[in-house]
Amino acid sequence: MGKDEDKPNASLSSPPVELQEGAQGFVGLLQGIDLPNLIQMCAMNGISGRLRIQSDKEAGEVYFQKGEIVHSVCGGVVGFESFQTILSWKGGRVQLDPDVPPPEVSIEIPWHALLLGAMAKLDELRDREEFTPPPPEQKAYQASETLRIYHIYSEIRGWSEILNGFIFSQDERKVIRPAVVPSKFQQWAQIFEDLLQRSNALRLGDESPPLILSLVVEKRPWVVLSRERYLIALETRKGVDLRAIHRKLMDSLE
Repeated sequence: MGKDEDKPNASLSSPPVELQEGAQGFVGLLQGIDLPNLIQMCAMNGISGRLRIQSDKEAGEVYFQKGEIVHSVCGGVVGFESFQTILSWKGGRVQLDPDVPPPEVSIEIPWHALLLGAMAKLDELRDREEFTPPPPEQKAYQASETLRIYHIYSEIRGWSEILNGFIFSQDERKVIRPAVVPSKFQQWAQIFEDLLQRSNALRLGDESPPLILSLVVEKRPWVVLSRERYLIALETRKGVDLRAIHRKLMDSLE
């Protein structure tokens, strides 16, 4: 075979490829492509390896396995939160080390859902920069509503049709029930929240009943709804009547 045929293709294969900082962010061999697009390109090309990112003040790593993002670390933080932080950087230097295995698996959702969720979260944080804290009387109402949500959740978890579930606080940005939270629930909650927000944006009017989404996650049926500033997600038994579940949920939330 000729020399040209022996060369690796341009999809960031070994030896390590280094992209230098420029006026428009992450540029170099892939001039004009920002970090989210670079990550998307790595995923779509089935890359395996470590993507190292160095900004002006911080450094982070994103690990791929056959195109899926399986681990992210930045400043001692791992998983979705670190991935979101890395995406927020506006410039820096990146380097891909092909076939470097991850030290652990901290991300267990498809890369496209992960990227969508992280970008949506960054948009929300920018929108909340001008947020004004609520007055004391509103804080008291929120505490009362939290206790009510806890009670509703405990009641619902006792239903025979429900196998699992969690409550996500949109103010605290964390899963607050159950007491011991699987790491994937925190990741799912932010994806579910984005799906609810996008679905609500398509509704015709404010007088419509609360939206309840029916989803399949890891081959298991889930229902998701939002109440005040809380997101409630419930795994149901396969084959249950989802319309009946919806009616029971609405009755409990009255």
